[in-house]
Amino acid sequence: MAIVRTVLGDISPEELGVVLPHEHTIFSWSGAEADYESSYDREKVLRELSQELKMLKESHGVSGLVDVTTTDAGRDVEFMAEVSRRSGVHIIAATGLYTESMGIPYYWRLRPTEALERHFTRELTEGVVSTNIRCGVIKIASGPLLGTPCPEDSAESSPAQIGITALEERVFRAAARVQKRLGVAITTHTDPYDWAHTNIGARQLDILEEEGADLSRCIIGHADGSSDISYLAEIIERGASVGIDTIGYPPSSLGFPSDDVRLGLVMALVAMGYASNVLLSYDRTFFQRRPPVTEAEPFSYNSVAPGMLFEEFIPRLLKGGVSKEAVHQMTVENPQRIFASSMGKLSQ
Repeated sequence: MAIVRTVLGDISPEELGVVLPHEHTIFSWSGAEADYESSYDREKVLRELSQELKMLKESHGVSGLVDVTTTDAGRDVEFMAEVSRRSGVHIIAATGLYTESMGIPYYWRLRPTEALERHFTRELTEGVVSTNIRCGVIKIASGPLLGTPCPEDSAESSPAQIGITALEERVFRAAARVQKRLGVAITTHTDPYDWAHTNIGARQLDILEEEGADLSRCIIGHADGSSDISYLAEIIERGASVGIDTIGYPPSSLGFPSDDVRLGLVMALVAMGYASNVLLSYDRTFFQRRPPVTEAEPFSYNSVAPGMLFEEFIPRLLKGGVSKEAVHQMTVENPQRIFASSMGKLSQ
């Protein structure tokens, strides 16, 4: 029997409805939990976020949200569960780890691949430690080794910053082995800088495929970090899906494109017959635990309005010739298919 594992329990895939497949309900960089200045009113945030999602469900039929926040980025599954209860939106939590440059705490850097594999498995089948809340997807990530470099840097001047580090590869291999056994979806993070130098999505798939992962259950995240349609077509031809999932992010020195570029990518992929391998999302941080924003510390995060995809982006797709059927496929059918798992496998 096919099920989707949410923070409130297992549901049928059809119950997901319209899905935002790459989001963050609550997020924080490691260390924020120890800073007085990043403290927050938990009840107030729960109330406001729940109301925001409830309105999104009522206005646009969003019944599913995949929270891809990893344990090293402030993941809080009990927070997600309460938001889900109050809003009526099904939330899928992720096991996994973030990039070496911005995540993977020292403890996990010391653990072998087999320990990572056991950890991911238990979070999917038993629950996150000290809770009975189970994850429903694996999130893995690669990014520039030395952090976010200047866009002007070339591959020749900084070759070590490109691609997947040895530590990230260990995480990828553990994830692939778990996916092969349990049949859950894998969703990834990619960096715009890497897309500028190589097909980083294809390189991620190489590792996953070596370990026997089912690429049809894999989503290459932030594929809109590249404007090279041939890169995205190569990924889809191998059976995986691509996330056009930073919709609303403004063009920036970090390498993010404009929504005009994203529209062009989606329209081209649909015209090429690839609508069944495209997913749309924001990568929105609904709440980020951090000190107050000041001119001296201008923390940046995605503040795009939660209805923007449905009120602006999709209408522009329709105006550009993308059919309602294709939109339905990208926002409903594809995530329902990819995030569905076998109850039998998850019970192993």
